[in-house]
Amino acid sequence: MAGRGKHEKVVHFFRRTAPLTQTISWLFEVSDPACYQRYRATYTHMARNSGLVALQASDRACFLGVVLLINLCAEPHKDVSDTRNGWVAIVCFGDFQRGDHVVPERRFWPGDVIFLRSAVFTHFVLPFEGERASMVYFTHENMSRDPEEGMASPSRIVTFLEIQRSTPKLKTILDVATCWNSTYFMLVRALRLRDAMADWIHLNNREENIASLALNRTE
Repeated sequence: MAGRGKHEKVVHFFRRTAPLTQTISWLFEVSDPACYQRYRATYTHMARNSGLVALQASDRACFLGVVLLINLCAEPHKDVSDTRNGWVAIVCFGDFQRGDHVVPERRFWPGDVIFLRSAVFTHFVLPFEGERASMVYFTHENMSRDPEEGMASPSRIVTFLEIQRSTPKLKTILDVATCWNSTYFMLVRALRLRDAMADWIHLNNREENIASLALNRTE
């Protein structure tokens, strides 16, 4: 029953924030139509083939991820997991002083909607007083490829789960710059799944793609 209660709260959250999602998506569409259509196609594909359809509260939704950040003062960083040639949308609200969201040489104020290439540009949030919240809409790089390509497609996720020799079946974890210890958890999970990952790479003929990522002794 506890799990069902959490699910209902999540669905309620997405429905309550649907007008904001609709507005953000519309701004995205008029600002960069081609990129919006690519995001929208991926979102629609994922919604049809996963539990994401239960959270669909807007007919324009295009971002696969959304996070609510409360009273977070972020150090300068890049969100390297986000789509490099895509956009992240950020809107902040609350009763606070200072706490500007800053990209070097640009400053954004509460109430602004920011579209940012978060994987490319360093950004941060200045110290503040009061209560500050922000909604961040994003799609990770490995989810923004063509819907039928990459490990993110539902069919390939199923394949990855099927080739795992141990139980329980697990998915990989992504590093998220604004989440504590996410790099550590990503590496721990990767070590645990290294045999399955090697099998998946071989099965999909990705050896050449992965060779360039090998670390040398210095690294």
